[in-house]
Amino acid sequence: MDLDSLVIRYSALRDLQLFEDEWNILLELHNCLKPFNITTEILSKSNYLTIADLRLIISGLFNHLNTFYSDHQDMNLVVSKIQEKLDEYWSIMQEASKIAAFFDPHFKQIVYSEDPADEILASIRENLTANSESIVQPPYISNRIQFIQDYN
Repeated sequence: MDLDSLVIRYSALRDLQLFEDEWNILLELHNCLKPFNITTEILSKSNYLTIADLRLIISGLFNHLNTFYSDHQDMNLVVSKIQEKLDEYWSIMQEASKIAAFFDPHFKQIVYSEDPADEILASIRENLTANSESIVQPPYISNRIQFIQDYN
């Protein structure tokens, strides 16, 4: 029995029947969210995930969303809301992950094709300089420095 005959037989199904344009929207939603499903599967199955892996995956999601287009205004609204939320969460991780992933030789060229190495190194230097005052020297180094200062 096909769908049309079921609708004829059971009139209560008429209100639940999807029209072609609704099926098209669901298909577009499926195509929009499929990379997120793949990402979830990759992340959940990974035994050794590095920050560079994460940057590469997130970059792929951004590329997918930036190139996704729909003729349906509601679908474009969904995509923009997903982009906003991804931007919000990624902005928290982006700078810290940039420095950590920079030292991963497997992904350096892929993940940082848009970020010149000089900018990343400048950010690393800036962070080291800003945090150098909070670095505690081991006692034996402090004692040696004090010894040298006392006897010079």
